[in-house]
Amino acid sequence: MVRFLKDRTGISKGTVILMVFAIIIASVLYYRFFVIRKPAEFTVDAPSSFDLETGEDTQMEVTVTSKGGFRAAVSLSISGVPSGVTAKFEPSSVTPPADGRVTSILTFTVPASVATQENLRLTLQASSGGITKEKTIIVRIVNYR
Repeated sequence: MVRFLKDRTGISKGTVILMVFAIIIASVLYYRFFVIRKPAEFTVDAPSSFDLETGEDTQMEVTVTSKGGFRAAVSLSISGVPSGVTAKFEPSSVTPPADGRVTSILTFTVPASVATQENLRLTLQASSGGITKEKTIIVRIVNYR
């Protein structure tokens, strides 16, 4: 009979691989159990492209998803934002529940004085404990007035 117990780290169901090695020597069964955990990690997702309108605030949802029982704070940042435009995460750090997801709202403020631009490459970064995930986002600054 093999009995599985949840350990104190709270690793979720489906994240553990159990390996059993057995050998029979002189009618005696010797065995060894090895537990190998899949690495805990996270992913970050956001729209891959969108428009920013001059003179307006635009909000975008950023989702951090936990895998393999990951449950630590993830810091969010964005680079490549053009001059005059501001970008702010609310909140700027999120902690997803184990094998769950959490969202942050990224708000861009584009003054009316900013010139229209095409195909700007922004890089969304999510970092936690030495792990960094990136996503490229293509934006256009437009004036619909």
